[in-house]
Amino acid sequence: MTIEVRIPERHVVRVYGPARLRVLEGSLIILGARYSAGEEVELPRYRSYSLLAEDGARVEAELSGGGGIEEPVEGEEVVAEWLSAADRLASTESVMVVGPTDAGKTSLTITLINRGLAAGRRVGVIDADVGQADVGPPGFVSAAMVDGKLVTLRRLRARYSRFIGSITPSRLEERVVGAIVDLYWRLKSTEGAGLVVIDTDGWTSTLQALEYKANACRLIDCSAAVCVGCRDELAEVFRRVFSFTETLILPSPAVRRERSHAERRELRREAYARYLEGAVERVVGLGEVRILGSCLFSGRMLSGSEVEELSRMLDVRVIAASETMDSLYIYYDGGEPRREDIAAVSARYGGKHVYLYRRGCEENTLSAIPVEPGLDVIAILRGIDFSKGEARLLTSYQGEIKTIILGLVRLTENLEEAGRASKCML
Repeated sequence: MTIEVRIPERHVVRVYGPARLRVLEGSLIILGARYSAGEEVELPRYRSYSLLAEDGARVEAELSGGGGIEEPVEGEEVVAEWLSAADRLASTESVMVVGPTDAGKTSLTITLINRGLAAGRRVGVIDADVGQADVGPPGFVSAAMVDGKLVTLRRLRARYSRFIGSITPSRLEERVVGAIVDLYWRLKSTEGAGLVVIDTDGWTSTLQALEYKANACRLIDCSAAVCVGCRDELAEVFRRVFSFTETLILPSPAVRRERSHAERRELRREAYARYLEGAVERVVGLGEVRILGSCLFSGRMLSGSEVEELSRMLDVRVIAASETMDSLYIYYDGGEPRREDIAAVSARYGGKHVYLYRRGCEENTLSAIPVEPGLDVIAILRGIDFSKGEARLLTSYQGEIKTIILGLVRLTENLEEAGRASKCML
């Protein structure tokens, strides 16, 4: 459906994507970027966008797949307040954006980017939302330089990525902090970014959730931190935790498109596919690579005679096993070992914790290949054949593979999420 809309001077209309807009007369401000007569812009699905006509505008809107357009009630939109804050922050060195899920963090991040570009700054962005990544694949903290105005971060291609291994930062906060700090200085020193905007995840329900973000902000000496949609206790805690820098609290739009769990899962599947485009299956020898992020491969690999003894004790076929200072990791095939047999194995190894991994548990694990400083490339571990001493990987990376990092997410053949591990996938 295609409709033509006239927007009076300084008025706002709200558009739900997917939609394609053509500015016929006048100009529009969308997320801080100006679109003049003759320009077109495509608005992706699952989000809503506020269109501000500075001097009045005539717009052709092509709507499809649930897209729509409406005039907001007075007070529902926050365009003026966001633009004022973004213009003031455009001259700073770095801004971190914080807030609950679907509060508008990414929209504000894009607004800050567009106003920075309009002010003549070299702008970089760090996407630290591992669960709803836009710049890089899910499970990664990614960064890119921005070369032109945006309405979605998905137009960017990650220049740097650090693998976190999960779609939630919980219990992996130190990895996220380290990735943010690393990528920030790469954007600054290598890419010459003047302004860096950091978009974060929507986890704000605990003190820990804010503290780890504040730690990253402090380590890079953020110029400011902005909390979108923070109210009541969250607003007060935000101010205190980020008290080492300038803090701003901005309202969320009163009406905004909130994505369902199914929509979020679909967006992640699309992001996996985007970075696995052209991927092929590769085979690497276990003796030729380092495998990180694995409990089994972190310990001393047990000898053949030790593996045979474990097979007898557990009454299963133990394929491989390793031990660390406090734990024993066993990769096996067969039925479920009995509790008393597991206890006997633990006693045999000085009371160490025993962790069991059934053959095939590692199949389709989200993984990464470090290829250069600051860049980890997505891969999917298809499986490990211990009899051949080989690992099979799906990846678009064509260079030499020296290291594989295993994550905590299992995918299906269609790149849909099928499960998560709390400690190690293998």
